[in-house]
Amino acid sequence: MSRSMTFRLNDDTQQKLEELSEGFPSRSAAVTAAIDHAWRHLRDEQLRVESADLAADPDDQAEMRAVAADMEEISAW
Repeated sequence: MSRSMTFRLNDDTQQKLEELSEGFPSRSAAVTAAIDHAWRHLRDEQLRVESADLAADPDDQAEMRAVAADMEEISAW
């Protein structure tokens, strides 16, 4: 479902939108792409933080060591 949205642009943002729109078939397509890009960036940052938290978790580190030890045992065969 397509929805419309109205918002006010200051001069600086207007200029940026005009430049961004040059690579797209419409201003709407440019705004949609910019929102999609910003969302992916946000998601990537969330995953980076989550990964860092897991890497720093002592329980998770212990589990990784246990798995590595199990894998070492298996590879000896």
